[in-house]
Amino acid sequence: GAIVNRTVEGEGGLTNTRIMGLFSRRWVIPRTMDIQAGMQVGAINQRINWNELVFSDQLDPVLGNIQASQAAKPTDPSATAFDVSAGVITKFEFPFNEGQALNQAGLAVYHINQPSTSFTGAEARYPSRWVAHYGILLPFEGIQARKKLSIYPNVRFESQDNFTQLDLSAIAFEDPLFFGASLRNSKQYFNPDNTAQTIVTAGIRTRSKSLGEIMIGYSYDFSVTGMQQTNRGSHEISLMLFFKKDDPEGANRNPDFGCNKFYDKGLSPIF
Repeated sequence: GAIVNRTVEGEGGLTNTRIMGLFSRRWVIPRTMDIQAGMQVGAINQRINWNELVFSDQLDPVLGNIQASQAAKPTDPSATAFDVSAGVITKFEFPFNEGQALNQAGLAVYHINQPSTSFTGAEARYPSRWVAHYGILLPFEGIQARKKLSIYPNVRFESQDNFTQLDLSAIAFEDPLFFGASLRNSKQYFNPDNTAQTIVTAGIRTRSKSLGEIMIGYSYDFSVTGMQQTNRGSHEISLMLFFKKDDPEGANRNPDFGCNKFYDKGLSPIF
């Protein structure tokens, strides 16, 4: 695959362009484990428009921006660097509660080579960013008769330079309803004073002869510390449509995997 991304910030003062190529490889241990690794390789370009920048020494407290800046203009307003990122994810099962628990674990590292995009030649490298996550889909007897209840707790840890973040979340699904919650914590984990965000979500899945499977969800994101006096939270409504292609013979399955049922399982119970 390929990614081309361009962002313009500060009324055109700073432009970021990323051109990346992606490739991945899957290894399958029949009926046991599914492993997939991928790599992203490409270039990062940053370009600065010096005429759009305003420095503090240009500002007069009464008259505004009227003075010339003493800041040194870079000889080259563009900086380009080579960038490499990679990750791996695995999926496996083990017996649980008279059923099978489906596990997913992954690790990704961004900016492995710590590219530099300095305009002045100074050291200005991207710190490597680490993301690790683990989730498990647990089967239970449903609250309603003849219904299955699935619970998907998961954890995600992220670190880049001095920034760290820990997300804890869980979602439960019993057809046709799903609901869940998550907490975002930083710096001192499991300390309520550092919990920045709490998100609750709920929704329903239904089926339509003309559209297929339909999911409608609602989530509310609110701060519990810090900005809770000024941030009233945000609401989000989502609509998802699922289209399935009939494949009675399993023509596009991997024959080496040995078990189509395991191969087709989604990690999130809402899918």
